[in-house]
Amino acid sequence: MVMGSQYGFGTRECNDQPFEGNDQQANFSMTEITVLLATHNGEKVLPRTLEGYTLQEDIGFEWKLVIVDNGSTDKTWDIIKHFQSRLKIEPLFEQVPGKNRALNMGLRAIEGEVIVISDDDAIPEPNFLFAWQSVFCAQPSYDIFGGSIEPLFDVDPPEWMSRGRVKFEELFAARSLPDGPVDPREIFGGNMAVRHSVFAQGLKFSESIGPDGTHANYAMGSETEFCIRASSCGHKIWFARQPRVSHIVRSHQLEPSYWCRRAYRTGRGKAQMLWSKRIPVPRLGYSKAALASGSAYQTFRQCVRWARTLTPMPEGQLVALWNYHWNRGFRDEYTERMTAFLSSRKNIGTTIGRNRSVVN
Repeated sequence: MVMGSQYGFGTRECNDQPFEGNDQQANFSMTEITVLLATHNGEKVLPRTLEGYTLQEDIGFEWKLVIVDNGSTDKTWDIIKHFQSRLKIEPLFEQVPGKNRALNMGLRAIEGEVIVISDDDAIPEPNFLFAWQSVFCAQPSYDIFGGSIEPLFDVDPPEWMSRGRVKFEELFAARSLPDGPVDPREIFGGNMAVRHSVFAQGLKFSESIGPDGTHANYAMGSETEFCIRASSCGHKIWFARQPRVSHIVRSHQLEPSYWCRRAYRTGRGKAQMLWSKRIPVPRLGYSKAALASGSAYQTFRQCVRWARTLTPMPEGQLVALWNYHWNRGFRDEYTERMTAFLSSRKNIGTTIGRNRSVVN
């Protein structure tokens, strides 16, 4: 058992030093594919996911699972050890909460050219690994890939929701696109793959975004941030339809309270990514005056959005709830960061003024 650091903007830039990984990682003839998962208290979903990997078709080459238990307090570790008799699993343990912290620990153990990154609640189809290997061979000039994700409901969703697949992408990470080049924002973390060379160049997952087990309203979008950063370093991105997983959707994820929390986290994540690039937001600029005027304007806009949630149509209610809480999360994250920025700038100015007084 390896002790170390749950679920995170990668801190390395394009010219950072490569990480120190598994001593065997360069020997692709031994293991051609690594599947990397991070899990926290996954006892209700992980067995179903691992059963899916036991059913993989014979692909004619070696592959392994690297599973990082991120401080679970249930039977997750026992489940991982149980499946070691049926699967080639390298188990790791990261005590410090943070999904991306756990994934970064798992990068130390990756081997092979194909690094598949998925979730503990994403069940692969029997040809999953063969499909990924085929995609990598067919698209040698691309480095980052996204695959198909289809929701698998434990409880049937409302008929109005399933009929129009209302907010399936945002709420349940559904993903289905034609094969071809895509924007980095089109890749979802439940089914993505990365060439080993990308990580060997030093790119890692950010530990400042995504689930961390300590903040219920964390900023979402860590895989999106990773893909955007990798794209800015010159790595091309491709979507492949054939590698498919079924994403387990549990009953609580069909509750409006879950929809509101997810919308809020998504809004925070969007604001964090914009802030990291210092992109000014209309009505929320970089001054106290802009903050004050923007606050009044946004308060009015939020009242309008909330009024729209009173529509009797359930589809309209869901969309209005999503928009209201997304904007609330966006505004909170951006305002917090701007307030901290203005405060730090004021403190710097005060310090400079004091130093000048001493000199004079």
